[in-house]
This record gives sequence, structure tokens and C-alpha cells, in this order.
Amino acid sequence: MSLRNKFAVAMGRLTRTILRALGRQASTLPGRVTLTLASDTLAYMAQNRRIVCVTGTNGKTTSTSLLTDVLTGLGVRVTTNRSGANMQMGLMTTLMSSDPGEVSVLEVDEAAFAKCAVDLNPTAVLVTNIFPDQMDRYGSIAAIRNLIKDGCAKTRATLILCGDDPNVVAIGEQVENTCIYYGADPDTHDPLPHSLNRIAGTGEEYHCPYCNHLLNYKSQVMRQQGDFSCPNCFFRHPKLDFSFKIETGGQLSVAATQAGVQAKGLLPIEGYFNAFNACGVAAVAKTLYETVSLSDVVDQFKKAKPQYGRLERIPYSDKELCFVLIKNAAGMEQGVRLVTEMDDIGGILFVINNRPADGEDVTWIWDTELENMTLPAVPYGASGSCRSAVAERLEAVFSPHQHVTIEADAVKLTLEMLDTCPPGKCLYVLPNYTAMLELRERLAEPLHFSKQWGE
Repeated sequence: MSLRNKFAVAMGRLTRTILRALGRQASTLPGRVTLTLASDTLAYMAQNRRIVCVTGTNGKTTSTSLLTDVLTGLGVRVTTNRSGANMQMGLMTTLMSSDPGEVSVLEVDEAAFAKCAVDLNPTAVLVTNIFPDQMDRYGSIAAIRNLIKDGCAKTRATLILCGDDPNVVAIGEQVENTCIYYGADPDTHDPLPHSLNRIAGTGEEYHCPYCNHLLNYKSQVMRQQGDFSCPNCFFRHPKLDFSFKIETGGQLSVAATQAGVQAKGLLPIEGYFNAFNACGVAAVAKTLYETVSLSDVVDQFKKAKPQYGRLERIPYSDKELCFVLIKNAAGMEQGVRLVTEMDDIGGILFVINNRPADGEDVTWIWDTELENMTLPAVPYGASGSCRSAVAERLEAVFSPHQHVTIEADAVKLTLEMLDTCPPGKCLYVLPNYTAMLELRERLAEPLHFSKQWGE
């Protein structure tokens, strides 16, 4: 490392120390300082380090956190960007805080991954899924897929890919990297007519990434994920190296399977989508440490904790508030479905913005399949810059007697709905990204919780 790089790192670390002394977040500015002084420092800091990148549309933060917990439980020293700072500046900040002997588990934004994959030179890359998200930023699903594919192709990393997602499988078909596929046990899929290509009643059609012919589905998991095949070319669902199924019981119990060997573990975070995340994490852990038993890996799931804004529960008097982050149609469908299955619903509040960090095009609200869900008869609220659009979408599926309260001030509406929430119940708040950050910041004082993200 040159003197210029060493000076840049020293200034970045000094910035981090000052910010922490002031009680400020220190997840991105230190990296910004370092990269401004020496733009090639990320590559230097990544040298001789074992790095795992986690990218994709949904599930990055949860998968990154769970993988960190699993590896730590196995006795591995790990550094991670638990705060979710997943652009180059945040990655730089994280690597400055790590030791060369540690494994760095890094959540990486899809576009940032394409730019910094060469510098990071990861050992493994986990790709969770690819859904329509921030389409005014990316333009198309193909553009998102190509960003991740181009990043992977620049490395010699082992790729751990969701085998149920045709958009992700297409990446594995187009690169020379070793690929490992994971997904839901096909026997647990909901059966569908072989010719069906409109998933879950959304009316959306899913096309082959190669020839653009409509895909056929024997069974589905969620949206385009399922047992797919193209009737016009070679493209089809791969054989899974790791699979999971949900066990019955009071808690989410995941049975993971590798080469016929099954291991079961409790996952204390709700949601079918989190079982996907857990299976991907198990595949990464076994890829990094082949001699560790699958049972030992899955046993670490019990240490999983909800991350900031992602099923995070905050006590308030004799009730609770729970954040359920949603940022696209797939996330909203899964978030609403999860909430409707809870037995402690005291109210549901949507807070959706259309700021640049969220994506200014929020027509995905109307792409969300709500008609086939049974929405509970509880108080509903809508806030954020898109509050009117959200209320209109909800009222389109409600009975005439269901009312949606619309309020510009999200904090005011949150506190009002909390006050009227029955004892022992929970107000579920479904915000998108900027709304979640702002709500946590402004609610920290009245609800008495820490607004700082883990670093």
C-alpha cells in the first residue's frame, strides 16, 4: 500500500473516531473521506482478505446479518456492514474496521457490486433474488441481472444462487464461475397447471431470459420463483445443491438438505422469505467451511435477530410496534401476507415515499397482489409522500365499510394509532426505505429506543 493510501486510511479512521465520539453514525463518511483522498484504496484494503458479498433485490440485510451470526457461532472472526451501508463508501468504512485474518461479510448494492467486484475480489457471492425494484433507476429486470452478472464474471468467486429464480439462474448460465444452487424443496411448492405463466394472480407474465418465450411453471413459490422451464429453449430450473422446507410448529422450523443429508433448526424470525435467506446462508457457510457439518450450521439459526426496520419489534407501554420494511411489489406482498398471519394485529400503517433513494416510480403499489389475501378488520393508516396512492390501492380491495386514515405527518399518525392500539396488540408499520429511516430517527425519543444502526 502506498503512502497516499495509508494516509487516506488514517484520515478515514480518524473521521470514524471523531464521529463516534460525537455519538454520530460512522458507516459511510469515513469511507467517503478515504476514497476521496485515494480512490484505489478499496482494492488495497481487500487484498489477502476472505470476503463474501451478498447482493440481490430483497433479503440482503437479513442474509448478511444471519451469515455473520452463523459464522461467529462457528468460531469465525467476522467483520460486516451490519448497518446496511452497502455502497462503495460503506464498504470502504467496513474494511477499514477489519483485520486481515477476519472474514468480511459485505452486503453490496446491485449497481455498486458491478463497479467494485474486481476491487473486492470475493471468495463467494450470494445472490438472493432479482425482482422489479427502482425501475426508474435500473430501467429493466435485465439491467439489474446484467449488473450482477458482470460483477460476478470479473471474479473467481463461487456463486451461491437462488435456483428458484429464473433471473438469478440466468446469471449462473452465463458465467464461468462455480455455481451452487439453493431453493425450496420442490415437493413443498404449490402445484400449478404446467402451462401457467401468470404467477399468483398478478397477471404478470414471466419470460425466458434467453429467448424471451413465456416460461412454463409446474409449481410456484412466490412471483417468478418456482419450478420453471422454457418450452422453446434449454433454459430450466436447475438441480438444487441445497434445499429447505418449513416444518410445522409454533416457530419457524427450517429443514435444510444437502446431498440427501438433512438438518433441522429453529429460525426465530418470521416469514417464508426468511427461510429462503437461511438456506442461502447455509449454502455459503458450507461452501466456506466444507468440513463443518450441516447440522452445526443450521443450529446457529437460533441466534438470528431481526434487523433494523426488518421485523424489528419495539415495546411501547403494554403494546408493541413492529417495522416491516417493504420497497417493491414482491416485498409488499410478502410483508402484508406475513402481517395478516399474525395473531396480535392491532393496526396496520403504510408509510411510502417516492424519493430518489426509494425510486420515484411507485406504480409497483398497483402491481402488488392483495386481492387474494384476507386483510384483517383493524385500523389502517397511510402516510408518506405516496399516502394517497397507498390509500387508493387499499380501498380497492377493502369492503365499503373499511376506512384508511390518511395523514401527512407519519410520526403523528404512528403515535395516534399506537395510542388506540389495544393492550397486548401490535401496530405493524410497513414503510419503504427512506420512510423507515426517518420514522426510526423521529420515534426513537418518544418510544425510548436507540436510533443508532449497528456498525
